[in-house]
Amino acid sequence: MVEHPDVVRGALERLARAVEHDCDLEAIARLAAAAPGVPVDEPVLPAPVAPVRVALAAGRAFSFMYQDNLEALCAAGAELVPFDPCEDPQLPADCRALVAGGGFPEVYASDLADNRALLADVGRRIADGLVVWAECGGLLWLARSLEGRPMAGVVPTDGRMTQRLALGYRHARATGASPLGPPGLELRGHEFHYSSVSPPDAALVNVDSTGPPISSWARPDLLASYLHLHLGATPELATAFVRAAAAG
Repeated sequence: MVEHPDVVRGALERLARAVEHDCDLEAIARLAAAAPGVPVDEPVLPAPVAPVRVALAAGRAFSFMYQDNLEALCAAGAELVPFDPCEDPQLPADCRALVAGGGFPEVYASDLADNRALLADVGRRIADGLVVWAECGGLLWLARSLEGRPMAGVVPTDGRMTQRLALGYRHARATGASPLGPPGLELRGHEFHYSSVSPPDAALVNVDSTGPPISSWARPDLLASYLHLHLGATPELATAFVRAAAAG
């Protein structure tokens, strides 16, 4: 976990000592060598659409995005340009799109809020047509505020932390167009967050009507929601996003 590196380092050191003390590594290696091979297909990647620079939120506050998703975007033509929302004063130059995935923006809310230059630049660039895909932490960063601290103000909602975990797989349907596709597009992913936003919106509705609502906003140049998507089975979503960025 990027936000608590010392804790992770200590845990890994304890795990290494336990493995060294309690595991017969030679026996494990022999057993593994005797196991039959299992064929695995290469992942399906989208065909190139167009070359386009895409700003990618990274750094200590934005540490979660499926690597498969990033590889799919690159295959479709995206040049991913990482930036640190806690540190950098503006978005990378000449980018046509922005991807802000998950992480722990609440841990660094003060640093994010203090970076007023970047927040203002993000607002200007999105108003000028920058194409956006934001998930969970990215949604909170684009909101008006998080725990009372000002954020980018792109999405008309305010975030706060809760004691309740929202967790589970979701099968959603888009009620309007977004950079990932047209109205009616079905998306599969998961939610994992201890936060909520108010007022909510429902650009993505659960196909299973018994599931909880998914706070989400969409328009042709933006999708911001709590839903973490995995593009392994739907690489065409990367194609759609890069195409929207190139046309924006």
